[in-house]
Amino acid sequence: MIDCLQCTKQYYADWLDADADAMDRKGIVLIETNKRKICPRGYPRNLELFSVATSEGLFVSFSPDLGNKVHVRDGFNAITAVEAGIAILKEIFKEKLCQHKTYYFTELPDNIDTAEVVCLKKDDYPAYLSFFIKQNPDASPEGWLEGYFTKLADNRRCYGIFRDRALVCATGAPDVPFMDGVITELGVDTLAGFRGKGYAQAVCAEYIKNALSRNEAPIWTCWHNNIASSLLAERLGYQWFSDLYTVEGDVPYSSD
Repeated sequence: MIDCLQCTKQYYADWLDADADAMDRKGIVLIETNKRKICPRGYPRNLELFSVATSEGLFVSFSPDLGNKVHVRDGFNAITAVEAGIAILKEIFKEKLCQHKTYYFTELPDNIDTAEVVCLKKDDYPAYLSFFIKQNPDASPEGWLEGYFTKLADNRRCYGIFRDRALVCATGAPDVPFMDGVITELGVDTLAGFRGKGYAQAVCAEYIKNALSRNEAPIWTCWHNNIASSLLAERLGYQWFSDLYTVEGDVPYSSD
């Protein structure tokens, strides 16, 4: 079975532009890299700052341009404690600082009822389209959603639950810019009137089983204040890996 913890370490080390072994270091680790000037696949813009806070280390990856603008290195002089380092990031970047939590997979509980979960096929696109519009009434699906769904269906990554022939809960898979085919990031949406019924846990469990059968490590990411997502991750057998602190840059995504 794939070592999910080690793969998760390697994935975030790739984000930082560091070696996986560096993730076991303690204290403050500053990484100045031009990688922060590149917009990763699946993201609208580059991340000028990408910082990973584990229980014992704070890894701060930043672009040289950002270092020159806000003097990142100066702020960490003589700082060795993780919490103090996080406080420095919050002081420097204020409202520009985005905060997420990340989780690595351990073991799926054996008491999750997945009897009603369906693996969606390409022919299910009309149901998925209706579900997407209900979930995202202000979004525009033209030109991209069908291709995204087809890719999900081809790779058995879209699991759902229907009620009265309507899709009410479904998994998704955001692009991962590194370790594609080794790491997969699980996403899930449930229509507002159908939450709290265990549907998300059931469809996610099937997604995880599929990922493990492909020898992929399923990671989990959510906003730092999304308590419902954090609790769902824990019920699915995930454990906290790190807190992420990022600052978006001004280099847009390009498919060239």
